[in-house]
Amino acid sequence: TSKTYYIQGQTINAQIGAFTLYSEKEFFRPSRLTLRTFYPFYSGILFIIMILNIFLLVEMRERIYAYYIGYVSSFIAFVTMFNGCYLYIGFHPWEQGLHVVGTVVLAFMALFSKTFLELEKYFPKMNRLFKLFAVSFLTLGVLIHLEIPLATLFFNILSTVFITILLTLAVKIWQNGKMQTPFYLIALMIYMPTMGMMVLTFNGFLENTDINRYAFLFGALIEIIFFALILAQRFHAAKDEKIQLQKELLIEKEKNQEYLEHKIDKQRQEIKEKNAILFHQSRHAAMGEMISMIAHQWRQPLNTLAIIIQNLYFQHKLGQWDDENFEQSH
Repeated sequence: TSKTYYIQGQTINAQIGAFTLYSEKEFFRPSRLTLRTFYPFYSGILFIIMILNIFLLVEMRERIYAYYIGYVSSFIAFVTMFNGCYLYIGFHPWEQGLHVVGTVVLAFMALFSKTFLELEKYFPKMNRLFKLFAVSFLTLGVLIHLEIPLATLFFNILSTVFITILLTLAVKIWQNGKMQTPFYLIALMIYMPTMGMMVLTFNGFLENTDINRYAFLFGALIEIIFFALILAQRFHAAKDEKIQLQKELLIEKEKNQEYLEHKIDKQRQEIKEKNAILFHQSRHAAMGEMISMIAHQWRQPLNTLAIIIQNLYFQHKLGQWDDENFEQSH
């Protein structure tokens, strides 16, 4: 049999919609796989990546890891809004949730990109512009939540400008040889077209097909994985640099120790030589003192003999010489 169903929907800022009809038996078939089955695995991969980067943040304590965690966590929230799974876990419907969370995703994307591309070092003006982009995205998120007219339109325009500038800037930095790794540019070149397909589909410029509507999920996953690999490589590079520095310090320490040991041995040898000189000098001094004492002892009888001989000489000259004096002197 064939039946005709008329479905009427009322939405705010509606873009696309899709309905799928199942028989009761098919709908409750246990083995039936739908796109909704894929979302828990997709979110699980993103959650694992986020946990790993929390570990890297604790280890490295660098701001770029915090920005990346904010980007991944907000994108998980975006996917949850996109597929409506948040309704099944007890949250209330949020009409503007998809756009609001989208502004947070792009805000963290701007902060992460400016840090990774080192805009503050190479392009200070662009660094200030990306900060302005982040603030503007968050401000538009508040305005969209308050249902301010045209806020969503301004967000779509600003996000297009931001993505265009980001891609152009990344290519320029890569051409100048200042980009740490080309994986960042590859991730953007995969991610940007798929996001563009989603935006064009939502605004009616492309046909509402599964590929056009969901390709951004694949592109975003590739981008997030590439970014995670880049940050992991950054972590390993920092660790290798730390290990290399420790090796250099150890080698320098060993060199200093060898130098000190050599210097100590040299000083010890000098002290030994000086002690030997002092020992010989002390021996010479003692020898001289002993010789002086011996000479003094020798001079005593010689002086006595000289006096006796002198007396004999003067007695002879004075005519006082006689046998008695001679015998006394003898």
